Amino acid sequence: MAPVLSILIAVLIVYISFYISEIIVFIIPVETFFVFHYLRVYKLTTRLLAGVVIFIVAGMAFSAFYANDAYHSQPTYSETVTPYNLTYVSNVTPFSHSGPGQTYLFTVRVYDGNSSYAPNYNTSVVNVLGPNNYVKTIDYSEMNETTYANHSAKFTFTLSNLKAGVYDYNYSVVLNGTRVNMFSGNYFSGPINTGVPELFVDVIPTYTISYLVYFELIFAVGVFIGRSIGNSRRRLEPPKNQNPPQEQK
Repeated sequence: MAPVLSILIAVLIVYISFYISEIIVFIIPVETFFVFHYLRVYKLTTRLLAGVVIFIVAGMAFSAFYANDAYHSQPTYSETVTPYNLTYVSNVTPFSHSGPGQTYLFTVRVYDGNSSYAPNYNTSVVNVLGPNNYVKTIDYSEMNETTYANHSAKFTFTLSNLKAGVYDYNYSVVLNGTRVNMFSGNYFSGPINTGVPELFVDVIPTYTISYLVYFELIFAVGVFIGRSIGNSRRRLEPPKNQNPPQEQK
């Protein structure tokens, strides 16, 4: 009963985290500890093994919600690279598509905060990374450039006939003799040239394994601290069923 109840609560917490904050998912090992405590599941091995199952399910639930949310989004990524003071903004349109024949538009905008020197934009390179070690290098000659004031510029290019899979890309440019690399997103920046189920399979290892490790460590620490406090309390309690001293007549 305790594992089932904890799983249901964990899935609910994962769902809520997408509307409030991802940090809320770290409540899951805490709620698991209290569910097991109040339903009187005290055996150490049972707690730890059940915790593994619960946290794997929680990680898979997060992966499923994340895949669905990411697939239907249209994100724009932004990064400021210090000490070069370059701000990089990029996106892909469309971000996701299931089926062959889609053409993707890549847009990269670079804002230069340096007043003394400008990036050498004709050294611009975009590397598109995909499944099965796919690498497509787009150099300056293959991009459409639009320049703006304050040393800023925008670059666009298209890619089509991509194989099914999840893609990522990064941009680099030479500034004052140094090639500056700028990256899009935390995990993948697109495009997603596949369906939601395939994206779900792709993200499962990342989130399920990491959350399993973090949650099980937090849960194990709580279990051992709880056992230590319980043992200390039992040592301080007077022995039960001990007859009180007899009064001498």
